Amino acid sequence: MAYSTKWLRFRQAEEEYYTSRYDLLQDKAALVDNLHQAFARPQDRDTALRLLEQMTPDRAVLEPVLAQVVDTAIDSTDITAIQLARQILLLYHAEPWVRSTLPLIITPYLAAQDEWHYRRIAELYALVHYDEELACFLLLCQASTNAEIREISDDFAPS
Repeated sequence: MAYSTKWLRFRQAEEEYYTSRYDLLQDKAALVDNLHQAFARPQDRDTALRLLEQMTPDRAVLEPVLAQVVDTAIDSTDITAIQLARQILLLYHAEPWVRSTLPLIITPYLAAQDEWHYRRIAELYALVHYDEELACFLLLCQASTNAEIREISDDFAPS
């Protein structure tokens, strides 16, 4: 029994995908440069996020673009991009360097007192199980003059 043309095209595309993915990993500096460019272009950002999620590259690749991944998880209005960025952060949540860098990337969002950003930050801390950081963040939410931000502390309070 012969395979259908659709199956053969799919198999070929899969082989090309894995070959190109392997080739990308061979030059980490070029990959990082391409990822920076992709994050700067909304039409390419999701491709960069999917690539990072599926490749789970080492620190040398992720660290230079970590701020862009976190920014996507917090500042995007595109739910697909938010979910992809969160999934990447979840994959690396046990890495101490990610945990120590995350608050530094998040800090600039706090000054704006924007409920959207605050809620995305709380969701992110909860997702990656950074309970201590979430507890401190919820205290900050409670002290806010913005009623919507104070509400976040109620929504994420431990049950």
